[in-house]
Amino acid sequence: MRTVNKLIGLGCLLLCFSVAQCDNTTTGTADMGTADLPSGLGISGIAPATGPNSGGTAITISGNGFQSGATVTVAGVACTGVTVASSTSITCTTPAKSMTCGPTAIVVTNPDSQTTMRSDLFAYQSGTLGFAAMTTLNTGAAPRHLAVDDWNSDGKLDLAVGLITAGQVNIHNGDGIGNFAAGNPISTGMQPRMILSKDLNGDGKPDLVVANQLSNNATVHLNTGTGFGNPTTLSTNTMGPEGSVLTDLNNDGKLDLVTANNTGGNVSIFLGTGPGTFAAAQNVTTANGCQAVVAIDVNGV
Repeated sequence: MRTVNKLIGLGCLLLCFSVAQCDNTTTGTADMGTADLPSGLGISGIAPATGPNSGGTAITISGNGFQSGATVTVAGVACTGVTVASSTSITCTTPAKSMTCGPTAIVVTNPDSQTTMRSDLFAYQSGTLGFAAMTTLNTGAAPRHLAVDDWNSDGKLDLAVGLITAGQVNIHNGDGIGNFAAGNPISTGMQPRMILSKDLNGDGKPDLVVANQLSNNATVHLNTGTGFGNPTTLSTNTMGPEGSVLTDLNNDGKLDLVTANNTGGNVSIFLGTGPGTFAAAQNVTTANGCQAVVAIDVNGV
């Protein structure tokens, strides 16, 4: 399990990858059912359904056919304090299993060597959170806003970094294990701020919308599959677009764009008109200093 924490400095982006004492490649077996024998030995439930991978979770295993003296393993490690309360119930305490997260195999073995297993009823979670050594990605001067998506459709997350002094967004293709290539620049307006990534034209590829504070516009960049086409410019007719959001405001099935205009004291609404196209701005007055905007139904209408 990996998460990304960002630290932004002059001319570079510092990435810290959280290892969280987990590795999603280390989980239970892929068998998601039971391994019951004709005797009727089987597991039907485990409570609770999750526990930290540092161990120490008291679990109750329900099922049938359990025998006195049965043993239990969790992710291949012996459960401690095993008590066979009855032929239908076993209790024990989970062991520590570092670097393991997700669905975990629990195996009950009777003294006569009959065995049953379930890996869909209990999951290990991260017990601690830590960060690997920081890596530095050179971006160019004055990086600010970020977005993450798979823009080249290779199944690996890529990173977009807006450079406010260069008037561009750099796309850094990812390798799937936390490394990113040098940036491919996309020209935007002046002082790009919020970067949004969504499929605007229904072709299955994520596109970009960038709010440009100093040029008082937003630019729409459609994904061609090998890069991005020439941008379409949407004027806010007011000053300082910064935060933005894409949502369907008028329930017509098309994404609309809203920008928060910091120095303009309003928000601009661009209704979607088709695949990747938008109507002219409609401005709604707010207070000055509006830097962010969210779209949510607060009155149930």
